[in-house]
Amino acid sequence: PFVEFLLGRGVDQELLDRGIALEGHMEGEFKSHVLRASFVVAQLLKFTDRLDEARRTFTELLGDAVAHGVTGPIPQIRYHLAELESRAGNWDAAMEHARESRAGAQRIGMGAMSSEGHFAVGLVDSPDLLAARAVAEYLGTEHHESIYTADDALSVLPKVVGTIENFDPSLVRSAVPNYILAEFTARHVKVVLTGEGADEIFAGYEYLRDFRTEEELHAELVRTIEGLHDLNLQRADRVTMAHGLEARVPFLELDMISLGLSLPAGWKLAGEGQEEKRLLRQAFEGWLPDDFLWRKKAQFGDGSGAASVLKARMEESVTEEEFGRERHEVEPPLRTREEVAYYRIFA
Repeated sequence: PFVEFLLGRGVDQELLDRGIALEGHMEGEFKSHVLRASFVVAQLLKFTDRLDEARRTFTELLGDAVAHGVTGPIPQIRYHLAELESRAGNWDAAMEHARESRAGAQRIGMGAMSSEGHFAVGLVDSPDLLAARAVAEYLGTEHHESIYTADDALSVLPKVVGTIENFDPSLVRSAVPNYILAEFTARHVKVVLTGEGADEIFAGYEYLRDFRTEEELHAELVRTIEGLHDLNLQRADRVTMAHGLEARVPFLELDMISLGLSLPAGWKLAGEGQEEKRLLRQAFEGWLPDDFLWRKKAQFGDGSGAASVLKARMEESVTEEEFGRERHEVEPPLRTREEVAYYRIFA
């Protein structure tokens, strides 16, 4: 279907054949047909100069994916499972696009969504909370927020570790505000849209700045997508379903994955003067003020304020002597006092 989609967009059959021929040399390199197909189109686009068209196509396809996610009978709402940088605006931009350009999406404004807006949580004056308020005001959408305290974060920590069955510090720091947010949101709606997958498809993580070649970056993006079910998707699913809340992931519609990975990885390389995930941001220039669209990425645990609270309290609970003694209880060894503290809860 994606090949037909490309042909419908005016991609020349000869160019497409060249991409498919190159893909034949990569047989067995990828674990899924969808990800292997993305390599075909990645090669194809190397022969073209269609960055603007790629951005337009992506914007349209994301609008389709969001419309598909929200046109159901269950009350739904947009939901911030991750940092409110460009991603937050993208949902609103895509939603507006879906309303205006797709006849099938007209139901969105006719009762398919019994309530509409944003949910956000954070410590008082945390960066994500401030950004969420400003985005909602700019777009004229309804804003719902819940301010939690350091004690609130610490009180749910044992439940969160038990829910995600993991003691990795970065995962726990994000899962705690996710859990609080899901509990808050579930009082109002049954289904939410999340931004999971955008960082994996469009190279949003800071460590990816160290990659210098297209081939290495593309391989790493494929690896992270194929591992989502063990990490971020598992975390998102567990913290939401712990409260009977269903999370849907428009970025991970198969067409979205295929299109995103089909774009040359060179367009996603970050470095001096080249922000991470810039292709995704550029696709929505003009939809939001630049302050939000180009906001520096922060993990949800950092942006909501949970990370600073958890890290300090957990480190205080483990002495250096205890760290040296307990870190070797598992393989590979635990890396920090904070991780030892989470492992104690896990075990």
